[in-house]
Amino acid sequence: MSPKIRFASQDFELDASGALYWPSQKAVILSDIHLGKVAHFRKHGTALPTEAQYENYHRLTKLIERYKPQQMLIIGDLFHSTINSEWPVFERFVRAQQTQFRLIVGNHDIIDPKRFLALNIEVLDALTLHNITFSHYPDHESEVYRISGHLHPAIRLRIGSAEKRTLKCFYIKNKQFVLPSFGYFTGNTRIQQPEVDQVYVIAEGEVIAI
Repeated sequence: MSPKIRFASQDFELDASGALYWPSQKAVILSDIHLGKVAHFRKHGTALPTEAQYENYHRLTKLIERYKPQQMLIIGDLFHSTINSEWPVFERFVRAQQTQFRLIVGNHDIIDPKRFLALNIEVLDALTLHNITFSHYPDHESEVYRISGHLHPAIRLRIGSAEKRTLKCFYIKNKQFVLPSFGYFTGNTRIQQPEVDQVYVIAEGEVIAI
């Protein structure tokens, strides 16, 4: 069961994939997928299995099947770098969907926007809907309600009596709601719980408030 939270007078569901579902808008919101990263690293000599590049598409497909969204709002870092051998896979995936994709540009989104527009993907610097700004970068000093990504947040917790694990997490600080990275092959930035107002960790296929 996905936990439900209220943020900026709107209701959201936190999905264990690292995405948000916004029921009133029939929208899925996610950040930092970094498609093409496996192909990018393989091209530069890092030994990674080719099967790894398909994991993100499996996860995206499950997300679309679960919520049947009218739109997917990706708040930055959709594709990891320049076009590479994974781009045709991405094109086929997008063309097979009935969902409208919108991309808020992140620091890794360096591909010519015309390539995304050719796939009917709307490309934006930021977007404001229902008093919430969607941007790639958080701004913890802002008085504007914002949902963002970029940081790949995670938190290190003690599990049981001894084991410690680093778990991806959502967090809220002031009026900022930061999403974890959705991508399968991404790093994390560890946060400290006292630094934020609320943390929701992803563990064993569940989202848990701590």
